[in-house]
Amino acid sequence: MGAVYAVLKNGMWDDPAVAATGRTAQNFAEKATEHGHEPKYIAPYLTWRYSYLLCGLVFGLVRLIVSYPDYNAVRAKYTAFLTQLPSQVPAEKFATLTKFLAAYDLAL
Repeated sequence: MGAVYAVLKNGMWDDPAVAATGRTAQNFAEKATEHGHEPKYIAPYLTWRYSYLLCGLVFGLVRLIVSYPDYNAVRAKYTAFLTQLPSQVPAEKFATLTKFLAAYDLAL
């Protein structure tokens, strides 16, 4: 639970210059020292960036999961558009595109 708190604190509440909570910050500080850099400047930024990306990933996945019930309705709109195409254009060739566009709409 401490790791989850550290990621949330570093990624959402802390500034890039002061993100130094948890084992992740210690790991980045150790790696910076190993490579001959001053951990005082590098480790907090890398900790913040790593935590920020993890928070963004988690919140993005939660948003997709919550909005998934609307997926079929959105996809039906794109499928209805395909019925307007001329008969020479096979609509089944666009099945993957309609799936992608429906998922993309939910992600926005």
